[in-house]
Amino acid sequence: MSWGRPFAHTLRLMLVDRSTGLEVAQVDGLLRKGRVSRNQDSDHKESGSVEVVGAPDFGSRLARLYADVSFQGGGTEAVVLGTFVPSTAKRKSDGSHSVTPVELVGRLSELDGDEFDAP
Repeated sequence: MSWGRPFAHTLRLMLVDRSTGLEVAQVDGLLRKGRVSRNQDSDHKESGSVEVVGAPDFGSRLARLYADVSFQGGGTEAVVLGTFVPSTAKRKSDGSHSVTPVELVGRLSELDGDEFDAP
């Protein structure tokens, strides 16, 4: 696909089994806005956030974020934006529905507490 062509996209969030790495379900209610950033100078290297209507239950599973892209003139592509450790510490509500912000942190965050011998 040529990324120089105009395109539209939607985000898709999948639950990923930690032991197999396989996607086990799609998270419903994902809102359109979200972000993913990569910074080689930070401890976590990659992070992001999305918002989900309701209260998603990630349990101990990981989250894999996709951009499903439709190119003007035809053609589609599913682009993996990353596999993350999700965190849902708070929820916002306006009385009629609730939205849960989901913070996404790169898998390297799981190594933060581990101690490795210095090279």
